[in-house]
Amino acid sequence: MREANAADDFQERRLTALAKRPRDKTGAWRKRWHSKAPAAILLALGAVLLSLAIPRTIAAWSRLQALPAFEKISAGKPSTDDELTAAAAGLTRAAAAAPSGDILVELGTIELWQALASGRDGPQRADLLARSEQHLKEALLANPTQTFGWLKLAEVRIAQEASGRDVAAALMHSVDVAPNMR
Repeated sequence: MREANAADDFQERRLTALAKRPRDKTGAWRKRWHSKAPAAILLALGAVLLSLAIPRTIAAWSRLQALPAFEKISAGKPSTDDELTAAAAGLTRAAAAAPSGDILVELGTIELWQALASGRDGPQRADLLARSEQHLKEALLANPTQTFGWLKLAEVRIAQEASGRDVAAALMHSVDVAPNMR
């Protein structure tokens, strides 16, 4: 009796399994495709997000090289030429990886400080000031509402001994953009 019961159970399980199997190949293919489509979409989305994150991460790590120079300047201490050179190199790499107005303003500021550092001769100083002005203009084209970008551009023009009109124009843009900042 047990053997008959076991045989009936086996037969019942076999029939149940056969009934659950898809009968046509098209339906089975659709079922497999639909189960893989969300995974493929998520994989593509992950790849897109990764491609957006990698350049910004490289820029952030490169931008850290400028931190010692900015800390010394903000503390009122003179920064060494090596620190300014390392800061300029790091900010140049950051601007190449993920260009933004903030990075270009910082790069223009570092180049201004390099130009104003003692021991710079005329052609080297003029070259640094020209690069600083170029980077500041690029930053202001990217984001014209950067108050400190306009202020640094005015400082560069003062160092270049530009006309008072050019200096005043940059200063007025700075005031126009953020009239309540002090």
